[in-house]
Amino acid sequence: MTPMERAVEMLNGVLQRKMNSLATYLAEASPYVAKTDRPILEAIQELNASERLHAEEAARLILLFEGVPQSGIYDPSVVESNYLSVRYLLGPLLARLEDDIALFEEYRDQCDLPEVKELLAQVIEDDSAHRERLRNLCKIT
Repeated sequence: MTPMERAVEMLNGVLQRKMNSLATYLAEASPYVAKTDRPILEAIQELNASERLHAEEAARLILLFEGVPQSGIYDPSVVESNYLSVRYLLGPLLARLEDDIALFEEYRDQCDLPEVKELLAQVIEDDSAHRERLRNLCKIT
């Protein structure tokens, strides 16, 4: 596999995780939100907006490298979680965010293309900031 083919494969991994994340599902599924949990939902919506931007950039780079963007589907484990409270879903969301950050760090370390490394570094930085905000909301609310 050439470095460009490997980069397209990694970028599709980013695209799939960002397009089909738990935050995206929750932003669209309208889980139960108590008044006191409104800040948690707002943080999830901001994470979702960030993930959309990351997905768009990953797709742009895939096309630049003459690959085919493959958005995939939601993980079946998120289906039917919309009836749960947003506070309860915060734990699984943080766990998935941790997994994503670890995977993107692995991708960054394996990639030789500067454009892809730059995107991955930005994704890791943004996801880390969202993770910290969500962790702080766990403590506050």
